[in-house]
Parts: sequence; structure tokens; C-alpha cells
Amino acid sequence: SELKTEMEGIKKKLSDLGVPKDNTTNFNEFINGSVREISDRQARSCNVMIFGAKESTTSEGRPRNDSDLALAIDFILKTHANINLEGIKTLRVGRKNPSKPRPIKVTLNPKTDVLSIIRHAKDLKHHDTYKDIALRFDRTPAQISEYNELKTTLQARLHNGETNLKIKYFDGFPKIVKVSNASN
Repeated sequence: SELKTEMEGIKKKLSDLGVPKDNTTNFNEFINGSVREISDRQARSCNVMIFGAKESTTSEGRPRNDSDLALAIDFILKTHANINLEGIKTLRVGRKNPSKPRPIKVTLNPKTDVLSIIRHAKDLKHHDTYKDIALRFDRTPAQISEYNELKTTLQARLHNGETNLKIKYFDGFPKIVKVSNASN
């Protein structure tokens, strides 16, 4: 009974959003896509992406992975000392490209560590070893697309003369906001 009431509420909200309820196939595809996206976001919530870290020149897999793991641990220790390093894993993602290093996906245990590391990463920009390295949340393709659309909108608004605008995240969702000159 409680589940049925909740489902009716969800159907009403989806209807309010313009999801056609009379076309069951589209509705089911929408629901399944939404569930997959939520599941993907949850799986990625324990990951940090490291961009710009040079790749090891060794061709052997194990030493190359150990090198990435050592770099990730060193970076994490320098950003925040209270991170649980047990069970940390690293993986280079993407195809090898000699002109550009592949990002490293770092999987941490509690996802609260991810936010802490990202927040403290900017403190290392002055450090010579890490000045070319950037840390980002592991985003789904849908999140990347949404961000890129918002970035295009922001650039258009700035080009049209609006000032003091930037993208900020609220509860994990990006929004364009007006900021004061002091906080730029």
C-alpha cells in the first residue's frame, strides 16, 4: 500500500515533467534509463579522476600500476592526512596516446573521502610536482553532457554582456549563479 502510494506520486511527478504516461514503452525506457543513470552515479561516487599525471614508461603492467598507485597515494596524503588508504585502487582509463597521458581513476573506500580530497586538492597547485595535475569527480556521460551544455550557455551569457557569472554545484547539480567580485 505504501509502495503503491509512492509509485503513484512518482508517476504524477513524471507526468508533471512531461513524461507521457499513455506510452508505456517510452515511460519504461525513461524509468530504466533513469535507474541506470542513478546506479552509474552511485558506482562512480567512490572514484576520483586524476588528469595530467605522466604515465610510466615501463611496458610491464604491474610496475606501471604500482607507479600510478604510488602517485595517487602520495597526492592523497599531501591533500589530506585523514584519508583511509586501505583498499585504494587505481586504473588508467582510455586509449594510450603518446601526446596526452590517460586519466587515472582512483577508487576509494568511503565516498566521503572523495569530497575531502577534491576540496583539498587546490592546496597543491603551488607544489611543483602537482601543478599540472587536476582532480575531478568521476562523472557519467550524462553529467558531462549536462555540464558542457551549461558551460555553453554560460559562455553565451557572458558574451552577451552579463558579468559575474560562474557554474557552481548545489547538491551535486551544476547551476549558473551570479557571484560577487570578491569571491571570483
